[in-house]
Amino acid sequence: MEKPIAILKPNSVNALIPIFLKNFFYSTIFLGLLFLVGIGLKSLNIISYPTNTLLLFVAILLTIFSLIPTIYKFVILYNIKYHFFKTHVLSEFKLLKIDRKSIPYSQVVNITTNISLWDRLCKAGDIILHTADDEAPNLTLYYIDDPVKVEQFIYGMIKKTKSSKF
Repeated sequence: MEKPIAILKPNSVNALIPIFLKNFFYSTIFLGLLFLVGIGLKSLNIISYPTNTLLLFVAILLTIFSLIPTIYKFVILYNIKYHFFKTHVLSEFKLLKIDRKSIPYSQVVNITTNISLWDRLCKAGDIILHTADDEAPNLTLYYIDDPVKVEQFIYGMIKKTKSSKF
């Protein structure tokens, strides 16, 4: 089997902090409302839990609602690798199953690089390899460190592939 020229993994910090913060923010709103309902039910003597117990319950739920999606995303990202070969790029996900997607450089017609403000702070971003063939779907390389450098590398590989055909 051919050896890859380069292997990249997604930048976990770039992915996980925004996911955690988003889930924490939405969970805080939802659980804050739930806490207010609990205080209202307590003032109406419908429930008899002390306020600190309600607060502890909300804090535990907040931690669970914020961490579970973050841990899930970490497991997914930890098991993704992007292999760059002489003729193609391969995205590989290995966990319970193996999911591999490959695109030959000769089929890449355009490259899109998405770098958000957060990505700029983390020096990472997403690279989308577009193909002209409808049967070969686009390939997205998520949370890549130094995406501009990787994009230039891919363009170089495309040029080498096209020039070696002639």
